[in-house]
Amino acid sequence: MFFTECENLAKQHPGLAVAVQKIDAQLREMGTAEVIRVDDFASFLGMDPNQVSAVIENLAQEGLLLAEEMVECDHCGMVVLRSEYEDLREEDGEYRCTSCDCALAEATAHTITTYRRGEKWEVEATIAPTPARDVKTEPVIVPVLVLDEIKDGETNKALLARIIGCGRFDGVNKKIGSRELFFIYLLFRSTRFHDVAGERMTVITEDEAAQELLKWRDNGYLQFSGKDQDRPAHRIQKMWGEFVRQIEKEKNLKKLFTNDHKDVNGQRLYGLRLRPNEKQILVPSIPALFSKANT
Repeated sequence: MFFTECENLAKQHPGLAVAVQKIDAQLREMGTAEVIRVDDFASFLGMDPNQVSAVIENLAQEGLLLAEEMVECDHCGMVVLRSEYEDLREEDGEYRCTSCDCALAEATAHTITTYRRGEKWEVEATIAPTPARDVKTEPVIVPVLVLDEIKDGETNKALLARIIGCGRFDGVNKKIGSRELFFIYLLFRSTRFHDVAGERMTVITEDEAAQELLKWRDNGYLQFSGKDQDRPAHRIQKMWGEFVRQIEKEKNLKKLFTNDHKDVNGQRLYGLRLRPNEKQILVPSIPALFSKANT
């Protein structure tokens, strides 16, 4: 088997050996997947949920996987750490889903346990042998990310668009909701750049983002209340942290977004570590996306 923990578990529990073997093979093929939901995982594999749950729980105890308590949005299925949910509710008086922007009340919050890669995952993936494969020469493709529509027929669950990639981003196909779309659209649209240590990145200023946020609010694309009504820049700062946490659940997008830099006037910059010509927008318009989602 690929993972030592799976091999040991199969030896310790022969009755689970077949289930362990299937799960081991699927974990190996997961690629950039971050969140494992036991019921969905069992359905995908066509296996007994109880056996899958037993195997996953054992692998979490061994450190290959990490169990996390999450709150699930009843509208779109997006999950957030329970601790983050409670912190933001305490700070803002409410929590709005970072994908579909629906409010999640404490009385209706759905708590689930999910699993993701644990400490031993990377170690195992590093030392495990990789089967030999044919090496083919392929043309070099300039790394690019594209903002595109969700294909008709795909379940979007209140999600509005998707990010697809090629080159070093090959395999990226991440669906995004309104709050993620806000930053992605601004950065993909921007032609402003900022050079840092030989790296050219696409940026927007905090003022630009704050002004655009008010437009999105007035158009009904995003909602926010309380003190942030008069402090849109403060809201941008909070939204950015949530945005980065959600977008980095796609492993290939980790460390791609930053707000660590300022322009010559000392204004905070929100940046995408791609040159302006390395990203593309294929969606017709923002109003069209929201109109399609509401039909």
